[in-house]
Amino acid sequence: MELNRNVTEQNGIGPERNENGPERNGIGPERNGIEPERKGTEQNWTGAKRDGIGRNGTELDRNGTELDRKETELKLNVMELDRNVTELNRNISELNWNAMELDRNGTELNRNLLEFNRNIT
Repeated sequence: MELNRNVTEQNGIGPERNENGPERNGIGPERNGIEPERKGTEQNWTGAKRDGIGRNGTELDRNGTELDRKETELKLNVMELDRNVTELNRNISELNWNAMELDRNGTELNRNLLEFNRNIT
């Protein structure tokens, strides 16, 4: 079997390999000696961090922020509900007071009607 510098035959098993690593068969960039730009944490060509967090960590942060926003919104809704219940109780008390006043006025009206009837007869 003759080997040249760029290709090693593998007896039909696996992809052909060049001197710079495996060809990617259309998946990802071919390396050809060129490494992706590195920024801070070691990254692969997809940009996902190799520490096991990567985009999932960013998504978790985003979901946590969304949960915090929803929690704040829920607390504001509960406070508004408390204010509405307080106002409703105040209105019920006022209605009860008005009902008692109507009852007193009705009693006074009945007394006046009785007196009027006595005066007529």
